[in-house]
Amino acid sequence: MECSEERVDELWLSAWRELEVISELDGSEFSMSDVVRLFHKGLSCADVTEDSQRDLIAAYLEAWTSSISPVAGLEACLREIGESHVLSVVSNTHDSDLVPSLIEKFKIEDYFESVTTSIDVGWRKPHPEIFRISLEAVNARAEETLFVGDAWIPDVVGPQSVGMGTIYIGSPPVNSRFVSLSVSEFAELPGLIHSISR
Repeated sequence: MECSEERVDELWLSAWRELEVISELDGSEFSMSDVVRLFHKGLSCADVTEDSQRDLIAAYLEAWTSSISPVAGLEACLREIGESHVLSVVSNTHDSDLVPSLIEKFKIEDYFESVTTSIDVGWRKPHPEIFRISLEAVNARAEETLFVGDAWIPDVVGPQSVGMGTIYIGSPPVNSRFVSLSVSEFAELPGLIHSISR
């Protein structure tokens, strides 16, 4: 069956949307393999090998990550905060290797004690379970933990639901019932974190 490029794009986006609806409802995470299976089903491809699925996933992730770069001053910021704090990553992702490989690519893996991803735990932020698992990974208590992020619901509402403090990067929404410390840019984090820790 031949499809136009527009039809292929439509089927790809449709697979993502269908899985996103489920995740939005129950907080579960889906994998790149789930997307590819649904995409191939839409194409009516009965004979899809695991190798072809892996190739499609690899090509997609390579294209998607090709323009991702670390924020300016990231390593210096991590170094400064890491001198007095344990650092971990908690990320929503559809592929187990994606976040660790980006951390390695940016040469910042030595700053993190653990990496917790939604695909590995089965729940995406803001589901409380991903935060509980990340706390267990570093033997930390929620009330002694600050979660830093730039997406309000996943990175503020979620961590606060398990008792973590939060720092939001950006302008907090007006009229939210949640309150968070905030910075306008990443470079301001070390100063704020050290002022809280004193």
